Amino acid sequence: ITEIDALASLTNLKWLDLRNNFLPTISEEIEKPSEVIEYLLKYQMSEKRPMNEVKVLVLGDERVGKTSVVKRLTKNEFDEHESSTKGVSILPFKIDSTVVPNENKKSSLFQKLLSFVSFSKSTSEKEIDILSTEMNGIKLNIWDFAGQQVTHTPHQYFMTEQSLYMLVLDAQIEDSKNLYTIRYWLDMIKSYAGSEVPVIIVVNKVDINSGYRFDIHKYRHSYPNIVEEVLYLSSKNGESFEKLKSVISQEVATLKSVKELFPVSYHAVKSAIEKVQKDYMDDQEYFAICKRNDVLEEGEQRLLLTVLNAMGTIVSYADSLNLDRTYVINPEWVTNAIYEIIRSEHLKNNHGVLKRDDLSKILCTQTYKKEQYSWIIALMERFEVCFSYHENEVLIPAVFENFEPEIHFEEYEDGYRLRIVYEFLPKSVISKFIVRSKFMIKENLYWRDGVILEYEGITAVIKSDELSNSIDIYLLNNSTHSRDFLNIIRNEFRAISENKLKYEEKVPLYLPEHKGKFVPYKELEALERKGVLTNYFYGEEYEIRKLLHGYEPQENLAKINKLIHYLKSNPSEENSIFLREILEIKEQKKENIMDSAFDVMSKFNSIVKYAKNSHELIGIIEKLF
Repeated sequence: ITEIDALASLTNLKWLDLRNNFLPTISEEIEKPSEVIEYLLKYQMSEKRPMNEVKVLVLGDERVGKTSVVKRLTKNEFDEHESSTKGVSILPFKIDSTVVPNENKKSSLFQKLLSFVSFSKSTSEKEIDILSTEMNGIKLNIWDFAGQQVTHTPHQYFMTEQSLYMLVLDAQIEDSKNLYTIRYWLDMIKSYAGSEVPVIIVVNKVDINSGYRFDIHKYRHSYPNIVEEVLYLSSKNGESFEKLKSVISQEVATLKSVKELFPVSYHAVKSAIEKVQKDYMDDQEYFAICKRNDVLEEGEQRLLLTVLNAMGTIVSYADSLNLDRTYVINPEWVTNAIYEIIRSEHLKNNHGVLKRDDLSKILCTQTYKKEQYSWIIALMERFEVCFSYHENEVLIPAVFENFEPEIHFEEYEDGYRLRIVYEFLPKSVISKFIVRSKFMIKENLYWRDGVILEYEGITAVIKSDELSNSIDIYLLNNSTHSRDFLNIIRNEFRAISENKLKYEEKVPLYLPEHKGKFVPYKELEALERKGVLTNYFYGEEYEIRKLLHGYEPQENLAKINKLIHYLKSNPSEENSIFLREILEIKEQKKENIMDSAFDVMSKFNSIVKYAKNSHELIGIIEKLF
């Protein structure tokens, strides 16, 4: 779609999907089709121009010279004794760039650009000229991240799409010895920013080792978003930095966010915010600035927050009840507070236990006031970096001691086992799980890579193995409560992964000679659906149903529980019949009358099929299924 006027007459429109069209970003806050059309018509009539601003994230291990690279790039300076970045350092830098970097690309890129703006009849040739000329000066907000391992957990919350990434490597460390580190950072970018954001590989310190070569062909198959040209440079003598600027210029010009046109009223709000002389503001201040600059609708105000957050101008978390009244104007203020806490010797000496009263010993009291402490802790809790354990205590799993307590695993041999194998397992996954399961922690039994939980009298051990990219789950027995507990644990890891982290669940083989061997759960589930009763693994025959027993599909159970909740919340004679049937399924499963998840879902689906004849239930069932 390139013309909006034709939609204006569709006053009774119930549903409208405008994805994959050359249209401006539409906030989720603007839901009704009539409101979407009204917003687009208003946008169409307004004067527009690009923001000319991009967030650049610089990542890499500690001591590879990230800060030196940034300083040489932005200030043409070098300090032999540069100190390590404590959290995040943000430097603005203006760079020459254009949407049309060279004649060869002019035709295709410029035509896309014309398509992008042509939906608006009121878009003038002058506005197109503004877009193509103003792109010659783009402001980069360069985020230089700390490389210390303990700081990696919060990094992901500042990693945004439609940004440019620079991965800095040390030429002194050969590629073969650096394989894990390189893949770790590339996987982190891929998981939390997407597989399409451009990543520039920067090899620093070539003045020490000029022979280092990054094997780009080895990585580009798995990470096609790596920029083809690898930069070999020296922060010390300034070698190849003009070339780096050129590559940044070209890659920035390919980002959709740079090309996108925004009403001048949005620019006015952004400019007003940047003039505010403090680190943060509340929502009323923000809304007042919006209204003064003719951004009146709440949906537009929320949309603008999203845009500013992506560019690194502001930090906002409007989806959190504890944080939605405060917007951070100076991102360094909040990011460095978090990193300062995590890296503090005080926290390390207390093995990850932080007393709220001790924040004044960690944070600079001139920069951070006592009344701001609760908000900072709330943000860390929102990041699932920490959790409140007692009234005055906060626990931060990433800083726990890594001494695993004595565990008698032979006691767990008859219980459920599950192994979750990730393509990439960030250090934050087990930390987040510990935070989420805080109310089930047994007798303070936690360490950096694991935790022991208790639920309905059942004990479970959950531990992470970074080298094998896996999480192992052990339950004390295979009772009904154990099955419920296992599904609770699985659901937590599923929520933590948020469709960003790919993983595979594996169940153990039960014959003694195959102790410690696992098979993929989905493979077993597929065999059962085909009606296969037995299958050979490692040369021995196994019963499929026996292997699957107790490992119900968590998504199907979630659907059943949602429907049960709905039926209980909306009592009627008809609903009570369906509720009774569904509860009977769960009870039969508990009594082992039905041995497999397949049997449960077969019975359940037949009830749902019949229930679809009920007008009252059609809506909720269609939503769930």
